[in-house]
Amino acid sequence: MLGRYKNNDALMEFECEFCGHKWITTYTHICNHDTGCPLEQLRKNEKTTGQILKQWQQKKKIAALIHHDKLRKKDFPSMPNKKFIEPDFTFIYREQIHIVEYHGIQHYEAVARFGGKKRLRKQRKRDKWLRELCHSKNWIYVEIDGRSVTGRKKIEEFLRGAIFSEI
Repeated sequence: MLGRYKNNDALMEFECEFCGHKWITTYTHICNHDTGCPLEQLRKNEKTTGQILKQWQQKKKIAALIHHDKLRKKDFPSMPNKKFIEPDFTFIYREQIHIVEYHGIQHYEAVARFGGKKRLRKQRKRDKWLRELCHSKNWIYVEIDGRSVTGRKKIEEFLRGAIFSEI
């Protein structure tokens, strides 16, 4: 916490001890919702997504989980201005390729810490290209909206509904 404590419901500025990110919230929100740095939370949720998929792979519910499998420009010439794109997770279920992306706030709005408007334009172009590629290849594209789908229970529930409802 930066500055002086006023009361549990007063907006205060906090600074992450790990990454240095600063944000404003209430002490109550942090204590009652078990939250901390929004950037660290994003990383935590992406990691949680990977843990869930890995557990499903171990239980033989999905096959061939590949974390950060690279899609290379030489194989996909229409790729926007990059040598490769790394989807968050790639796996096979019922002989069909699935791409899972966990999207934080920087996928939806300009965030200075992530490069602002310029980075948002690039991010949207990348996301659109990946969606279109999946559609053209008949791959399943699962996009997790990190603005609302957070925490293990919500992520697992979302993935079950998006990938397979019978598990």
